[in-house]
Amino acid sequence: MIELMQAHWLTVLIIGFTMLITPMYWFLVPNRKKAIFMVWLTAVVAGFLLTANLYNVTGKLGPLEGALIGALWIVFPLLIWIKREWFRGLSQRSLIGLQIFRVIGGLFILEMAKDNIPASFAMPAGIGDITVGVTAFILVISFKEIPR
Repeated sequence: MIELMQAHWLTVLIIGFTMLITPMYWFLVPNRKKAIFMVWLTAVVAGFLLTANLYNVTGKLGPLEGALIGALWIVFPLLIWIKREWFRGLSQRSLIGLQIFRVIGGLFILEMAKDNIPASFAMPAGIGDITVGVTAFILVISFKEIPR
């Protein structure tokens, strides 16, 4: 995150805006009770990760850094899997359509080209985001109903 702050102010503004607005997407698809739960879960997780990154918590953990990152990759998908009944019957088309905005990940590659952020972050994040955004766009315009 610190490296990101060296990026152009407009890039930081756009990425910050998407981080703040992302929890609101939950209100577009599931019912209100589920949306509130997912907004709080998203806010807590994002707040925890941002704080840990700004205070370099993982860098201070030494060998436990990998365990913490691995736990995050397991715990939060596990929570969603446990609550999977909540997600049955949701509009797949709406959920996929929400991912189109991720093409802004191309900003990471532009900032990398200007030596503002490291390639080790920019390439996987930028290419991954662009791929997800373009694929989501293709799926949304190709199918009236997204097959399960």
